[in-house]
Amino acid sequence: TIFTQILVWTGLLLLPLIFFRPPPDMPNSVSHNSIHVTISFFLLIGFYYLNYYVLIPRFYLKKKTAFYLISVIGLFFAVTIISNLFIHSFIIQSNNNIGPEPPIFGPAMLFFVVVLFVSLGLRMNFEWKRAEAEKIEIEKEKMNAELSYLKAQVNPHFLFNTLNVIYTLATMRSDQTAEAVMKLSNLMRYVIVDVQAPFVPIEKEIDYIENFIEL
Repeated sequence: TIFTQILVWTGLLLLPLIFFRPPPDMPNSVSHNSIHVTISFFLLIGFYYLNYYVLIPRFYLKKKTAFYLISVIGLFFAVTIISNLFIHSFIIQSNNNIGPEPPIFGPAMLFFVVVLFVSLGLRMNFEWKRAEAEKIEIEKEKMNAELSYLKAQVNPHFLFNTLNVIYTLATMRSDQTAEAVMKLSNLMRYVIVDVQAPFVPIEKEIDYIENFIEL
């Protein structure tokens, strides 16, 4: 995931630098544009991760829409002003120009909105997948609880009935008493110990069924 994000950010950074063509009468504009794009780009990267990991979980997902909008608007002006301050400072130093220039909001707003909705969409998709995974896990735990409940309902009745059978054999002094006790012991070992594993050998399942039928 980290490698993919690095490739995507690098590709987005190189696109405007590759396809930008400066006017003939402004040979220095390519360097100015490169600096402006680079600075704005890294500021937008910072906003993307700040929005993805901090603003959306703390404000948007907790229904604090007003705080979220105020934070986003404030960050937009901060990103725009900081990027313009850097490029204006570079232009003044390179051209010995001390005249101030107004900040540029148009292109910055476009890229800012794109990054905003991309981070918001990806975060919501992540939250949706996590909710689905939690839902599946809850259903699985519910099913396991129901199975455990059924075992708790079946085993005591089976145990009482089998003990009654063994008691009857004992009063009759039957030779099958010891064998019945051993079969009951094997059954209880299977139910209490063996079935706790995710998988059970088919031989043990067959032995369990045969002992159950014989008892």
